[in-house]
Amino acid sequence: MREGQNPLISVVVPVYNAESTLERCLDAIFASDYDRFEVVVFDDASEDTSMQIARRFPCRIISVGRLGAAQARNEGARAANGHILFFMDADVIVQTDTLSRIAATLSDFPQLGAIFGSYTDWTIPENYVSRYKNYHRYFTHQSSSEQARTFWTTCGAVWRRAFFEAGGFGPIQFTLLSRVPPHAIDQVLNIEWLGQIALGAYLIG
Repeated sequence: MREGQNPLISVVVPVYNAESTLERCLDAIFASDYDRFEVVVFDDASEDTSMQIARRFPCRIISVGRLGAAQARNEGARAANGHILFFMDADVIVQTDTLSRIAATLSDFPQLGAIFGSYTDWTIPENYVSRYKNYHRYFTHQSSSEQARTFWTTCGAVWRRAFFEAGGFGPIQFTLLSRVPPHAIDQVLNIEWLGQIALGAYLIG
């Protein structure tokens, strides 16, 4: 990353009944080696202890009722202050250098509108379904082209201006409403999956 380039990253985490994974998710974010970030937690009307967990961290919490994942991300983005919006799910653990890699990649390659990451080749839960889903997605990510026209919100970063120029997320939560410059898959932005299954996350270009 060139000297002086340290854009503010807004980590946007929509949460709905994520008490089993949220603490580890937020622990990992706040253990980042990149210090120019904020965390915006959008409470999508959780009915468990998710918000009690979130309040233990220096997050901004927004709660306006049940909107669904796509609109929750849009509202979280509107409340964010960052130059870069990093969308991630509440059942994901990022690595220590994930945010710094995002900042470096988007700063050093200004032709990119967005990037998204990859699962690692292992998952914490040992049950068959979780492991199968994790391996399937890991294989998909690692064997895909480095250029893509889809956007994956489980671990995806986009310039704020590009996000709003594209119109944000539509009813299908894993797509942007209008066409934006090609997105690059950064295959070293690995994340660890906690095993929650998010249906519809196969829009990898």
